[in-house]
Amino acid sequence: MATLPQDVTSAAEWIAGALQHSGYQADFSPQSLAEIDRFIDDHWSDGRARPGGLLADALGHKLFALGAYVGRDHSARAGRELAGRR
Repeated sequence: MATLPQDVTSAAEWIAGALQHSGYQADFSPQSLAEIDRFIDDHWSDGRARPGGLLADALGHKLFALGAYVGRDHSARAGRELAGRR
């Protein structure tokens, strides 16, 4: 069984690849956070996933992965590693 930090890393890397495949620049750079914002704008409206959009299915998994991506980017820029509870 994976630890929380391993799950976060795996989810962040998975969503980065999925975003890149869909045409978003998801390279963990500070500039890529604007791409995360653009992705959400493109696939979220009025408090819910747009029908047929990339958030229309497996929403919880994808939101966790997006949060992991943002957290990993923020932690890396702060010079810290993500930590899990024991």
